[in-house]
Amino acid sequence: MITIVGADWCPACNRAKDLAKKHGLAYNYVHIAEGDVGWDMVEILSGKRSIPQIFYHVGGSSEFKKALNNLGELSSEKL
Repeated sequence: MITIVGADWCPACNRAKDLAKKHGLAYNYVHIAEGDVGWDMVEILSGKRSIPQIFYHVGGSSEFKKALNNLGELSSEKL
């Protein structure tokens, strides 16, 4: 699942939502609160103070290992 964190006044956030819709991707949209509260939340989630921030939820450790194997990033190591 994709999560887009942004604000309606943000052109880049709207482009990200439009791109997801154009490609038929399901997503959750998290609208940040105004002021420092919203920016603090973004920084806690991403380490950055810019929007949009886009996250792709892989799942737990088994799903993560499978995703890495599909990318060829793991050999025979165990998580």
